[in-house]
This record gives sequence, structure tokens and C-alpha cells, in this order.
Amino acid sequence: MYSFPFESKNTGTNSSPEWDRAITAENERDFNKLCWTNGVFTTPVTSLMVRPGGGMSIEVMPGGCHIEGARGYEKNLRRMSIASASSNLSRIDRIIVRFDTAEPVRSIEIYKKEGVPSTTPFPQDIIRQSNYYELVLADIRIPAGATEITNTCITDQRANSDLCGMVLPAIPFEKQSEDLWKQLKDGVSLVESALDGTTAGTLNNRISTVEADLDSKITNVKRDVTSTKSDVVDVQNDLEQIAKKLGKDWIIETSTIDGWTVEKWQSGKMVQRLYKGKDLAGWSDVPYMPNAKTSAKTYIFPVPFKDVPMALASATGGSGIGMGVTTHNSATGTTLHVTGSQSCTANGGYAISILAIGKWK
Repeated sequence: MYSFPFESKNTGTNSSPEWDRAITAENERDFNKLCWTNGVFTTPVTSLMVRPGGGMSIEVMPGGCHIEGARGYEKNLRRMSIASASSNLSRIDRIIVRFDTAEPVRSIEIYKKEGVPSTTPFPQDIIRQSNYYELVLADIRIPAGATEITNTCITDQRANSDLCGMVLPAIPFEKQSEDLWKQLKDGVSLVESALDGTTAGTLNNRISTVEADLDSKITNVKRDVTSTKSDVVDVQNDLEQIAKKLGKDWIIETSTIDGWTVEKWQSGKMVQRLYKGKDLAGWSDVPYMPNAKTSAKTYIFPVPFKDVPMALASATGGSGIGMGVTTHNSATGTTLHVTGSQSCTANGGYAISILAIGKWK
């Protein structure tokens, strides 16, 4: 077993030092993988977001990521050129971040994987190996004859856990007061057994007093959780202090409203999700691209956000071919612009999925 951090002593000489607790970069990456999942950091919400850059170019917003124990951060706005469109076939380019331990590279960097023009275009596959690992930031559909990259061309993949995902603690914190208190009591028991009898005896009364007080609070919450508001607040404050020390976050409220799932997190984050197999009413046509149909509809969040959230969406008009979905967001709702071969106004919207992430406090 190797461990970190510990003071390292030179067991060699000044001219040829040998450190007895030295670790490698790979060792430190192994430690980081115990703490965090692969993905893009969620602060800010535009972290590494891909957007149109004017003409045949895109821009990658400043932000950071964590891949296989290594972290990357781009502090500048990155502009990337997109190759000219085919005259008669579409293609899908892919914007990625790549972790690479090869000697000449040894870094995380942003790359473009250009697709192949086809009647049924697909983006290039991503590679995931121990020394070479890719996450997808966005897929860019290049229609035949296109001369400009627009929002409808870009599919944001940052929240797609199969292709990218958001950085999360590797061991999620569960809001279970009894389980948490049991772990704390077990820890106290281990400490007590390691002490000599006199010290353990001295601590016993203090431990018993604290234990009885917290056990009483838990019992009161179980018996009267709907009416004894002050007890609930006390327990919540106790858990909040413990969570702060552990550096954890947790869901404090989950609800379902008009088909939306709403999650409020202790830190102030709020996540709202909606999925509808079909939605036939309320769409309006929007002139956007030649040879394509663009339809718009506004979906109201059941719980308003404190500020404008990040919102991602996917949908298809009728039974046609989807070309992209853009979201236009406010604190109270998001307007979808769905572009494809068929209009949602005439044929309805299908497979509508919306994910919004922001703050509730």
C-alpha cells in the first residue's frame, strides 16, 4: 500500500537523493479517482460549453474537467475552426477533452474529431483506455452546404453521463440521520477501545451525555416530524454542521410537479427534469434555416430558479430527422427551438427531455 501525504526523507546522498516516501503522478491520480468521477466541473455552469464562434468556427468557454485522476483547466476562451461543409452530404464533428499520458503529451487538452460526410452521418467513436481517455463536450452537425455554425448545429453533451457527465463525489453523501449517527458512534467506540481504562472512563460520561442528547433528537423527529418544526430544524442544523466538516452535499427535498422532478440540494443547487413521450400542443413555427423546420415552445419551471440556470434539451419533430435543439433560458422557464425535417407545430414534438441545473437559494 502507498499513502500520501507523508514527509519524505532522503535515504541517499545530496548528490544522488533517494526519497523514501516519494510518490509518482500516477499515484496521485489514483488518489484523486477515489474522490471524484470523470466529467466537467459544474462551476461555472458554462464550464467548457461549446457555442458558435461566427462563420465556420466554434468557441469553447473557460472551465475545468477531471479525467482519470487528472484535472485540466482552460482559463481563456478557445476558438476552433470547423472544416468546410460537403456540398451534398452532412457530417458530425465532435469536440472533446483528452487525457493522454504519452511522453510527448502528458496533459489534458481540447481537440476536434472531424466526422465523415454521409447520408446517415455519425460522429467518431471516443477512446477510453487507462493512458488515453476522452470526454465529449459537444457534437456539431454540419449540414450539406453550410457556411455558418449556429446554435441548432450544436448538441451539448456535457450532462450526458455516457459521453461526459459532471464531476461528482465518488461516494455520494446520503441524508440518513440514523446511519450517520451510527457511524459516529462506531467511531467513538473504536477510539474508546484504544484508550486505557482511566481515560475511557473519564470520557464515558461526556460521550453518554452527547449520545443521549442526539438520540433524543432523532426519536423526537421520528415521532412528531410533521408537527414539531423546531426539532426538525435542530436535526437539520446538526447534519449541516457534520456535512460541512465532511465536505459533502445532499438532497434535502424531492418533489414531482406537473411531470417535472425537482431536487433541492443543501448547498443551494436545484435540479429540475422533465420527460414527455409526446407533446402535440402549444408549438409555433420559427423561420430559422432553409430546407429545415424549426418549432418553438416555452416550458415553465414548476419552481423558479434564483438566477438563470443551465438547461439542456433533446427532442424530435414528428417522425422526422432531428437536427438539433437549442434552449433559451430564464429563471422561470426555457424555450426550446427544435429543428429537423418535420415541424412540431404540424406533427407534434416527441421524446422531449429537459435538464435544468441552477440555484434555489
